[in-house]
Amino acid sequence: MNGFPEYQLFGEAASSAEKKRAVRESAPLFAAGTSEQVIRSYLNLVILGPACRWGFLSIGKTGSSSTLRALYEMEFGHPLTVRYASPIDINPSAVIHQLSDAGVFARALDRGMSAVEVRDADMLRLMVVRDPLARAVSAYRYFCRSNAEAAPWFVRDRLRIDAAVGFDWTHMPGTVEGFRRFLRYIELEIELSGAPALDSHWRPQTAFAPTDVWVPGLIGRMEAMDDFYAELAGRLDKPAPSRIPRENRQDGNAEDLMSDSDARRMVEAIYRADYVTFGY
Repeated sequence: MNGFPEYQLFGEAASSAEKKRAVRESAPLFAAGTSEQVIRSYLNLVILGPACRWGFLSIGKTGSSSTLRALYEMEFGHPLTVRYASPIDINPSAVIHQLSDAGVFARALDRGMSAVEVRDADMLRLMVVRDPLARAVSAYRYFCRSNAEAAPWFVRDRLRIDAAVGFDWTHMPGTVEGFRRFLRYIELEIELSGAPALDSHWRPQTAFAPTDVWVPGLIGRMEAMDDFYAELAGRLDKPAPSRIPRENRQDGNAEDLMSDSDARRMVEAIYRADYVTFGY
């Protein structure tokens, strides 16, 4: 015995056949006609902790990086100190999302778990939600940042928004007019493919999974993360993080985007279910 704490890390990922089985057995829980891609996306976004004591539904622009960092410290008793610069991801905290690939945490799909098994597992299912307007603004600014950095991130959508609604990438990023066109693009994509097929950074929070598929035992609010971390630590019987993580934050004032009446009306229509379901 060397006195070091030891943890059972996740081993090899499930085989291709096991993943296909997980998707196939998940399909009956989703609406008829739901694509395999949407089901795979859901199972990829469910992050499992060691021993599967908890499962976290990672929803874009709701503090997922911060929550995963907090969960790491709760599980292992020390902050994550690894440094990593992703050649693809524009998130400066991209290292946190490598935890699953490294087998420290795991994605449900990589463990060959179906949506049925995720739903019925004896674990704490948790998620974080956010005010839909603030989340849409954050997603838009993140989207614009990807182009400013000429990053691969979102390039498909950057090309499509240019063609579909005439988004001028020279003059519109960060502007109110650009935000309106971003929202119009989301409307068009929903009409074309449905809300569950949207990129996870601006997909409605209620569109990640049907309410009887993902049944959370704990829902945090991004507006009150301190309270969420305290309750989470209590539920897991772990010490709270030594500091409250604040990852991947965007600088600058976005009041002009938040206050535009046309944009607000569009957000209220696109994300109506989020407002109703989560009480915003």
